Amino acid sequence: MDAEQHEGAAEPRAASSGLIGPLFDAPFSPSVVVIGDGMWDEWHEVRCERVSPEAACMIATPTSEERTPGGAGNALLCMAALNPRVINCTSVDLPGLPNPIGDAPVCVKRRLMSGNQQLMRVDMDQNLPEKLSRVLVMAACERADDERTTMLVADYGKNAVRIDDFNVFAERTWGAIVWDPYPANLQTLAAGKCWKLIPRGAFLKCNMKEARAAGFIKESHGSLDEVALCLEFTAPEHLNVVVTCGAAGAVARFLGDEIWQYPSYPTVPTNPIGAGDAFAAGLTHALSLGWSAQTAVAVGQYVAHVCVQMPRCGQPGLRDLAAYYDWLAHYVDNVEEAISGERIR
Repeated sequence: MDAEQHEGAAEPRAASSGLIGPLFDAPFSPSVVVIGDGMWDEWHEVRCERVSPEAACMIATPTSEERTPGGAGNALLCMAALNPRVINCTSVDLPGLPNPIGDAPVCVKRRLMSGNQQLMRVDMDQNLPEKLSRVLVMAACERADDERTTMLVADYGKNAVRIDDFNVFAERTWGAIVWDPYPANLQTLAAGKCWKLIPRGAFLKCNMKEARAAGFIKESHGSLDEVALCLEFTAPEHLNVVVTCGAAGAVARFLGDEIWQYPSYPTVPTNPIGAGDAFAAGLTHALSLGWSAQTAVAVGQYVAHVCVQMPRCGQPGLRDLAAYYDWLAHYVDNVEEAISGERIR
């Protein structure tokens, strides 16, 4: 990232960021447990050159195909790109990142693609059997029983985790808990006013659809200012609530007190699929290093910004973050303050 690309950049400073060092201290980085509903994403590249004589549709000729982990599996890969000490408690078993249950029945999403344009998606849903989900939860608790361990719960509604599992997580996890929720589970909590089931201090990271399901915002609300105003009155006070607003940026309310806005970085997205997983991974990674909640959200925002410029659910890594911080350290005295958003309340 060249200085010429940033308008109004000050003269370079000699200061070091102070954040870059911990990024590469792999042997000493805290562990992160990722638990949730893994699935498989299949990408079938096709070429469409003629219309079918049988119906009003195109004839697709396959040119290539690719199979990648999706759901919590993609969140796991995003986390592994940032922290080599990630622990796999998802329902997908990956080379080099084995899970406690091995190969398990999981959802498969097949996409027909023409370049970056998605033509069709076929979902073959499969919920994880109850017996296997209990194995994942107990394994996650056993491996998270350390004061330096953080947990990322990637919930895609396929039975890997349940709402009442959070009580167990809270008892066994010393570090932060980040929950990337499934809309139906948010609706259940909101309908029963059962937010206390989620432990105090946990991070609830949701997109606009999920925030509406939770009752945090209305259907017509879309701007950062509107979301911030709603969170002031609707977000549970014992939680850190982060709402990602797509191209607009993100808004966060921290433990019912401060409200911060995070405008998005200027970019031309290549593929937005997987941006939510990347945001959650960046947020979790920063929290695992002991950075402030305000800075952690900014890190998640930047990781998602890099992700949407990658093809097919890319996983931004440590060097993407370090290059940004290193560039920034030449222009500001305090990188942590510089990458944080703006407190508005």
